[in-house]
Parts: sequence; structure tokens; C-alpha cells
Amino acid sequence: MKKQMFTTKLLFVLLIGLVLSLQNVVAQDNPLLRRAETLERAQPEVLQTIESARQEMIKDLVGKSAESKENFVFSFMEAGSNRSTAKIQVRWSKDGLMWENGNFPNVYSPVSTTLNATHGVGATAKRFDGLLQWVLFDKPNTIVTVWGLGPAIWDTTGTALPAGETNSAPDVVDLGGDLRLVVFQQNEKVVAKIYDHNSRSFLFSPVLEQGTLNSGVEGRPSVTYHSNGKILIAWRKFSAGAFQVVTAVGEMMPPFNLPVFQASHINAINLSSTGFTTIDSNPAVTHDADSFILAVNREQTGTGSGAGDSLHGWRTIVYKSSDGVAWSEHSKTSLLNPNRDNLINISSLSNGTMIMANIRKMSSGNVIETAARYSNQSGTWKWDPLNKTALWGNKEASFKQFSLYSYGSDIK
Repeated sequence: MKKQMFTTKLLFVLLIGLVLSLQNVVAQDNPLLRRAETLERAQPEVLQTIESARQEMIKDLVGKSAESKENFVFSFMEAGSNRSTAKIQVRWSKDGLMWENGNFPNVYSPVSTTLNATHGVGATAKRFDGLLQWVLFDKPNTIVTVWGLGPAIWDTTGTALPAGETNSAPDVVDLGGDLRLVVFQQNEKVVAKIYDHNSRSFLFSPVLEQGTLNSGVEGRPSVTYHSNGKILIAWRKFSAGAFQVVTAVGEMMPPFNLPVFQASHINAINLSSTGFTTIDSNPAVTHDADSFILAVNREQTGTGSGAGDSLHGWRTIVYKSSDGVAWSEHSKTSLLNPNRDNLINISSLSNGTMIMANIRKMSSGNVIETAARYSNQSGTWKWDPLNKTALWGNKEASFKQFSLYSYGSDIK
């Protein structure tokens, strides 16, 4: 109803402007010449009126002012009691502390696209303004994309895109205009596809590493797009008895302004740290104003006294890089209480505040959800535990891949 009111208001304003312009034309001695001059002078004012009305409509629909667009968004697969009750949940927050439901529709039937038929969910927002959102999930031989205006207003249908059988949920970034870069794991390899929202189809696949660096891949790859025009994809592969992280750095290149990943910019990166051995989660990437950010759970070894050693365990480590190739340790925390084969995600706001979330499955089959928030507290940046209920609400997550990202600035 409010949307109709704004639309009516906009049409009324434009009609009044047109009538006034025509009245000025009639009053002139040379109607044809004066009409052109009058319309030329009126154009900026009319455009300003249109933009003003558009902003008013957006503020009413999304429920926030244009000066306060930057938010976290969190989407996950709910652990429903049966196939008909399971669905995708979307939550959002301005600061990472207080979270609200995103009112995501039930866009899949309990027959063909149940939780049991998908590996999880991925999501992103349109860069800069953050007004358009996309959530994606996989089902047999397709990737389904759903779009909305902000985190609370969504289309009630989804577009199914032929992608072949996937082995992970998709992740996605907006490339500008109608184009998005969608990445997923397929037959232990990372696949990237350019999606065109105008034609509702995949256009082509950028070339990634075809050798050993893109083999033996497990879990979902993660992707982020920096304001410097560089795109970072990270994935986990198994090699020589342990997991390692591979990163691919791409750039938007002429003549078509599409992402290109050169072989020299695809590398197994060195995340070595004293006392740490193998990687025990998928890598998750985001970026702040200056650097790429990568988070991963790593196993910590003890002093050699065995599994009962109090120093044996797992830690969540955050790394940073200016170019996506050379990485240094940013911070580490045990707040996520990780273990083997966890699912992890990370996101950042432009002011440096970060949210990490972790899902792990117990031997009993129960799922544990944990989260942490990195923020400036009295001049000191540090991690604090994030209340589980605040982030997940009253829903229980399934052990499926999930998405955590931000929008409203040039940060994924």
C-alpha cells in the first residue's frame, strides 16, 4: 500500500511539473524555441524530484534511512523437524549485536528442493547501495537464485539455473550491472560462472587453475570482491595427508570488463604458524578497507604427549593480505569452539567490525552454533563471544553451508 502511495505521489509530482512547463511555453513569443529552452532548464529539477521520491520510497520500503544502509546479513538452512518445515532463514543486523528476521520466503517445495537435496545457501548484495539482495542455493543440476529489496523484502519465487550436479552450496559476488560471479565445488574442482540477471542465464565460465591446485577440493569455495577491482576466491584441498588453502586472485579486465584469473595468481598459500598443523574447516573470505581477510579453523598440536595433552585442540585464525597472495596473521580466537570439519564464515563492515560464525556437528548428531564479534572496545580491538540466540534467533541450524556478508558499502 505504501509503495502505491509513493508511486502515485511520484506520478503526481511529474504531472504538475509537466503542466507548469507547458504553461511557460505557451507564454513565450517563440513557442518552439522557448519550449526547448524551458524543458532543458526544467530537466535537472525534474530529475532531482524523481530521485527524491525514489529515496523516500526506498526508505519506507526498507525501513531505514539512506544514511544508515550498512548492515550484516546472515542466511542459513534451518533444521526443520521434517522436509515440509525446513527452510532458508535470513537474519540481519546493523551492528552485529542486535539481529532481526529477514522474512525470506519458502521458495522451494518439500518434494524437489528440500534441505536433503541441497548443500546449503550463499548470498550477496549489490555493491555500494546494498538495495538489491541475492540468496542462492543448490538442488539437483541447478542453482536457484532469489532476489529482494533489502534483507526483509523478497521475491516469492526463484530462478533455476542449469549448473550441473554441484557438490557444495554456491557463493556469489556482484560484479556491477546485471552480472554476478557464482562459485561452487563440482567433482572436487572449483567452478566459476558469470550469471547475467538480464537474460537469467549463465554466460560463460572464467578459467581457473586446471592442475593439482584445483583438485581434491572439499567443501564450498568462498569469494569476495574488493573496491580495488580484485576478486579473491579461496578453497580447501587435500594434499599429502593434510589440507591446504588455495587462493585465486582475479581482476576485471578489458575489453569486456569481466574477471580474469591468471595462472600466476593462483597459489597454495602458506598459513604456517607455530604449533598448528592441518586445516579443519572451509576457508572464508571478506575484506576491510585496506586488506583481504581470510578465516579458517586450524588444528593445534601439543607437546607430543598425545591426544590428552591440554595444548591439543583447535583455534580459529584470521589472516590478512593486501594482495591475496602473501598472508600474515591478523588475530586468533578459541571463542568459536571449533572442532574437525566445521563450517565457518566471516564478514566485515567498513569500520573494521567483523562477525565470525561457526557450525559444527557432534558425534551425537547435535549441531552446535557459535559466533564471535571483533570490534574496538575502549581503543583496543578484540574478539568477544556473540550470543547464539541473538544471531540464530529461535531457529536451529542444520549442518549445511551458510552465508555471512555485509552490504551498504563496498564491502561484501
